Amino acid sequence: MKANPRAIAAKLVAKVAYSHRSLTQVLAEQNHVLSGENGSLIKAFCFGAIRFMPRWDAIMDAAMKRPIKKSEGELRALIAIGLYQLLESRIPSHAAISETVEATLVLKKKWAKGLVNALLRRIQREPEWCQNIIQSTPSAQYGFPQWLITRIKKDWPENWQDILISCNQQAPMTLRVNRLKNHRDNYLEKLQQANIEAETHEFAPDAIVLKQAVAVEKLPDFLEGYVSVQDAAPQLSADFLDLKPGHRVLDACAAPGGKTGHMLERCSSIECLALDIDQPRLDRVTENLNRLQLKAELIAADAADLKSWWDGKLFDRILLDAPCSGTGVIRRHPDIKLLRKEQDIDQLAKQQHILLKQLWSTLAPGGRLVYATCSILRDENEAQIERFLKQQSDAQLIPVDQLLAMEKNPSASILFSDSLPATLPTITGWQIAPGWMQMDGFYYAVMLKAEKS
Repeated sequence: MKANPRAIAAKLVAKVAYSHRSLTQVLAEQNHVLSGENGSLIKAFCFGAIRFMPRWDAIMDAAMKRPIKKSEGELRALIAIGLYQLLESRIPSHAAISETVEATLVLKKKWAKGLVNALLRRIQREPEWCQNIIQSTPSAQYGFPQWLITRIKKDWPENWQDILISCNQQAPMTLRVNRLKNHRDNYLEKLQQANIEAETHEFAPDAIVLKQAVAVEKLPDFLEGYVSVQDAAPQLSADFLDLKPGHRVLDACAAPGGKTGHMLERCSSIECLALDIDQPRLDRVTENLNRLQLKAELIAADAADLKSWWDGKLFDRILLDAPCSGTGVIRRHPDIKLLRKEQDIDQLAKQQHILLKQLWSTLAPGGRLVYATCSILRDENEAQIERFLKQQSDAQLIPVDQLLAMEKNPSASILFSDSLPATLPTITGWQIAPGWMQMDGFYYAVMLKAEKS
């Protein structure tokens, strides 16, 4: 294929939007292309097209007397990339149009050259018409599937618009400094020496937020394990676990291993067992731990099937980073809008409930279980924990204000400051809103198991 970034991006977007492939997986398969001179541009086209695909679909269909069939996925993807350039990027209009039209030839769709040219020039010529289409439905306006808008609006009637807008923002690149090798302030100095602008995170004590994303190879001492890439919200799980030397700890659903590594960085003398149902994903845990020069016992098994992996010894701490809809990390993974279906939520909630019930039986009296998801849907979070607490008489929830006080988090007062926007209101657990303090949308519930009388 001729090296046309728009044509390459259209092929990748089509695999996600019309063949229901993960964007992360699709990009990983094209690493040899994305590492070239146009790599950043291709990725920008992919993310821009996918992030607002419901909007681009609405404009496309309104502009055509006969809507382009979904079987013409590459063509629809190319038009979406053209619309993204005209309406969301800083690329000059003439370049966006001419290069996108040229890409039809590279994709061997010469018959569509005039069609793409006419559509894009209409967008350029009739901005009011375009804006009317965008404002015609919430799906087009916010770039979300209607079922998900309805669900978020129901769960957060006072906050739903802010949530959708935040989910469409680009997330920052956040690092986690390895305490075993370096202090956060020292690593910040290393970044400054490497001309990488960054600042410490206000809430997560090991986190640094970069002004601009960079390739990990450019991060000082990355290969030596001094730092990892991880959003600040999941970093809080290590605080909430309250790890002590000698603790027997279970990291259920551990892949790709970011939280496993963080636990061991915080307290390397724990006895850590990391589980994941998928062996290839578990291999990524091994790779991450090897880079950090840390060790844990790794088992590929279904965490809910205790007979397949549990030796009967109780755990002092359990982290259940439960399988979920991923609706809190749409900023980083916009393909979730296209890949997730409404019927998935009930199935995920059932799976979460089974995992909670099964793993609770492996927790020692006086032990602590941290339940976490990267979801913003109540059925997976607050409603899930409320149901569990009603059924489990020996489970006691630690309120978030008490939890932060117990952890002696120096930034705990931030959560209750009137000068900062609040997280989403919950009675049970803690729901972090997407974008709040530069964090992904995350839910936490921390529970203690009653001592036997």
